[in-house]
Amino acid sequence: MANIVAVQNVGYDSMMDREGQDAVCGFVPDIISARIGEKLEITARPEVDERNLPVVEELWDSPEHHYAIEHTRIEAFEGQIANQSKVAVFLAPVKIALADRLPC
Repeated sequence: MANIVAVQNVGYDSMMDREGQDAVCGFVPDIISARIGEKLEITARPEVDERNLPVVEELWDSPEHHYAIEHTRIEAFEGQIANQSKVAVFLAPVKIALADRLPC
């Protein structure tokens, strides 16, 4: 039976790009490997292979353990993700207009 690992990331930018998701999940195999004393390998990336199905991000295996990895985001309050998306769209023109007038 596979272990289920949910990598939760609070405060991650609302744009869940592949690079960001990989960065968040990237250190977890090392932590689990250290705990179980075995090297983990990514054996499949169902979310990349099956873009139109509700599947997990990655499958990891070691000689004695099997893991299904799901990266998810937790809302601090109901509607947070939707609100952040709306605010980003609303403020995008302001950000562009002020880009060369404000220090970075």
